[in-house]
Amino acid sequence: TASSFTFNDYIDYEVDFINTPQRPIPSGRMTRNEAFRYGIVLGIAGVAATILLNPVALIVGLTVYALTIFYSVKVKVYGFIGNIIVALSIASYFLFGYLTINSNIDSNIAGISGICFFYVLGGEVAQSIADAEGDKLRGVQSISIVRGPRIAAFVTSLCYILMAVMGAYTALLFGLRDNRYSL
Repeated sequence: TASSFTFNDYIDYEVDFINTPQRPIPSGRMTRNEAFRYGIVLGIAGVAATILLNPVALIVGLTVYALTIFYSVKVKVYGFIGNIIVALSIASYFLFGYLTINSNIDSNIAGISGICFFYVLGGEVAQSIADAEGDKLRGVQSISIVRGPRIAAFVTSLCYILMAVMGAYTALLFGLRDNRYSL
């Protein structure tokens, strides 16, 4: 995660000068070359640590890492597809953590990951409203730029409604599965 965030800052430095000038590269606290080298070191450390885990966690970890780099390099400009990749990547944290000690997927963990997915997706779409000026510089086709901020706000609201529904559904499943919380 730290490596992919660092590479994202390395790639987005021009946009960050407009949208988030307090970040390390635009603020001058770190050069682009330092960020690139730091991203490589963090990536090597993360992959090395992941190799020590079970094979299922290794596959998930490496896939998500590759996906986040692909997002930064290529997919971010496609707007909503990039938002989905970011949400999937962050939602995978729960799944990855669980898979470090188990080799199968628990329905509660999948539910928590789903809740996180819709939360992050809604936040990503909402952030596209605030980032529109800088995103135009890079040619990002966000919902906010392509369809307008009102549609982006509607999609954000829809994501949060889906998150609440997923949360209620997951809580119900958890309650039905665990005798201590049965109805």
